[in-house]
Amino acid sequence: MPLNIIKSNRMEKLLDAAAERLSRPLAGPPLTPETVILQSRGMQRWFSIEMARRFGIWANVAYPFPNRFVADLFKLVLPETEPGEGYAPELICWRLMQILPPLLDREEFAPVRQYLSGANPELRLYQLCGQIADLFDQYTLFRGAMLTEWEKGRGDGWQPLLWRELTASTKGEHREALRRLLLKKLRASGAITALPERISLFGISTLPPYHMDIFAALADRVELNIFILHPCEAYWGDLKRSDSQKDDELVNPLLASMGRLGRDFANLLLEYDHVCGSSTELYEPLAPTTMLQQLQGDILALQCNPLPPALLEDGSIRIHSCHSKMREIEVLHDSMLAMFEELPGLQPRDILVMTPDIDAYAPYIAAVFEAEHDPARRIPFTVADRSIMADSRCATAFLSLLAIGESRFEAPLIMDILAVPEVAAAFAVSPAELVLIRSWLEATRIRWGLDGEHRASLGLPCYGEQSWQAGIDRLLLGIAMPDEGQLFAGTLPFDAMEGESVATLGKLTRFLEPLSDLAGQAATALTVAGWRGLCTGILEKFFSERQPGDSQLSALREALDVTCRAPVDAGFTETIAPGLFRSMLTADLAKRRKGLGFMTGGVTFCAMLPMRSIPFRVIAMIGMNDAMFPRRDRSSSFDLISARPLPGDRSLRNEDRYLFLESLISARELLHISYIGQGERDNAVYPPSVLVSELLDYLQSSLSETERQSSSLVTRHRLQPFSRAYFSRDSRLFSYSEENYRGLLSAVARTGAPAGFCPEPLPPVDDDGPITIDALVRFFSNPAAAFLAARLGVRIEEFRSGVE
Repeated sequence: MPLNIIKSNRMEKLLDAAAERLSRPLAGPPLTPETVILQSRGMQRWFSIEMARRFGIWANVAYPFPNRFVADLFKLVLPETEPGEGYAPELICWRLMQILPPLLDREEFAPVRQYLSGANPELRLYQLCGQIADLFDQYTLFRGAMLTEWEKGRGDGWQPLLWRELTASTKGEHREALRRLLLKKLRASGAITALPERISLFGISTLPPYHMDIFAALADRVELNIFILHPCEAYWGDLKRSDSQKDDELVNPLLASMGRLGRDFANLLLEYDHVCGSSTELYEPLAPTTMLQQLQGDILALQCNPLPPALLEDGSIRIHSCHSKMREIEVLHDSMLAMFEELPGLQPRDILVMTPDIDAYAPYIAAVFEAEHDPARRIPFTVADRSIMADSRCATAFLSLLAIGESRFEAPLIMDILAVPEVAAAFAVSPAELVLIRSWLEATRIRWGLDGEHRASLGLPCYGEQSWQAGIDRLLLGIAMPDEGQLFAGTLPFDAMEGESVATLGKLTRFLEPLSDLAGQAATALTVAGWRGLCTGILEKFFSERQPGDSQLSALREALDVTCRAPVDAGFTETIAPGLFRSMLTADLAKRRKGLGFMTGGVTFCAMLPMRSIPFRVIAMIGMNDAMFPRRDRSSSFDLISARPLPGDRSLRNEDRYLFLESLISARELLHISYIGQGERDNAVYPPSVLVSELLDYLQSSLSETERQSSSLVTRHRLQPFSRAYFSRDSRLFSYSEENYRGLLSAVARTGAPAGFCPEPLPPVDDDGPITIDALVRFFSNPAAAFLAARLGVRIEEFRSGVE
């Protein structure tokens, strides 16, 4: 059964072709699942929705990622071979932490020994072993032949020696060895009944030779269909961007600059012509009726046609320069409201918004889109791809509790922990009681430190004033002693303790007691079992589920299980320092992302991830700043892949460049791009991402310098959303915000000099009585507040940012 390759510049065409092929029933049992290999959960959801629209029902389909499919294939075809579970990167890291130290005395490891001789060697060792583990994992995928040479005793430097030590102490076969065994088995004669009857790869932009070798071998035994989004119908495998080329020699600069990833994959597919049974091209010609369509048509035809001046003003490509993330989202919200008026039948679900840093933009998205109460202007939305670390107040509080032993017990830190709803629920502290406790901290001047001994343990003077113990003593004495304003054993009772405040104080002390115990436990090195027990105890004592199956606590428990499982599976039995354990847990939490929120009926906000080339009527890319996108490859100095790169190697920068190109051809009617191009303080001009600059150069290539200066492709926004420019008839800027319009009218209405604070002189003071010490203290502490209170009866409550 040959390999079938289907190419198109339109994902909808690929979907139609997939529906036609998958409509043919499998020859096996009726409940045999279909196998469709995808590269993202977002693509999976879109594929499922569209197939359900075509067939009416779409079920019993397996959607493995390429790596997961290959791992399962090893188990199916090579049941007699033990897979090397110990070669997972997280396990390699912990095995290297045991293997590497005894090797440091060897001459080859001198660079490693020098690096580990710096400060905090345990953390350095963990981080270095993590980098080496990821690198070795990449070697099994991209440099299998090099590993084979190393295993034969060849190779220079410390890496071949370390690899041989690792393989000698690890059971099973690593990924490259399994690939060789699998290819041998697939190419041999004899039936393999465990293989699926049909396999489809959909919407995958690139695959390394490692995977393609396996799929090519599978094509001899199963029906294998590869559906590829291809931006160009002409051959462009040798298209390269060269600074020495003249403009008229450069066929399409965008494809040459951004298409390297797809070009390398196209060349790779040519190497498998011997197993390719059919190659179907479903390219759809584009009528250049808009600037966006002409751009897509030029890429498709490998051309570079000048844009007619009329198309430059059609608004199908809109680029906005703003002052901040908040202004980007405010501009986006107004732009969407305009889109709903301009594009007939446009619905929120037809809009996709991507950003390189979804965690940084999520709070601003919520602030703008959730604050809109007018039904006519309210746009439903969801935010996908948020990391658990950025979106979980429980995770933040948990890490703060783990680090409590190294803290000074600052009042803001302790109150931030107690204010987390799950923590407050564990100690039955209500929101009103939180306000009361904050007032106590201010009144008793609790600032930091458990007590004098705790301060002394930090190498500071042993004094108890303004510590937690001093404040709690005052509060307790306020309950026990009558309001007499007298000292007891040198302590002044707090005289405002009465009624229900007694119960609140009991809750506060019940919170502080285990917190004090935890400070000593979390400051010492523990084994993995010790850390698991301590963390489990923290979850049980300090957190309470406000509803069954609380997602934040569940995600925290899962991350904790993953963090503790890897060193156990790797046989690591030594103790782990507190800082190292927190670093491990923080890294695991940062990797975990929410899988919900993609295409749920409203506008979808998501991260800019490779292989997310899903067509939408409107695609917006925000945060396209010079330093944020494309990502930079930060390879280590000992990375042999980056030292000798080959076509098909993974490159974050090339992935992002190709993602930008796929986004250009996936927008159907409108492309919205925004970036922070102006300084908030000085209005300085900042450049956008180099990819946005290349797009602008392409669009303006047929314009003269004067026409470029007057071009309206880039809209520069004002710092404030209530600027007069947004509500003037002769301005290109606009706003749908009634609140900002009313604010502008209010500002315009205020003409002339503002009225004075006191229009008439105050009457003279006729009080010739004695001045008390308290009055003097109040005056010199805050003269303005004392004056307002004494002469006008205006009291200003003291606010301290360190407590509130």
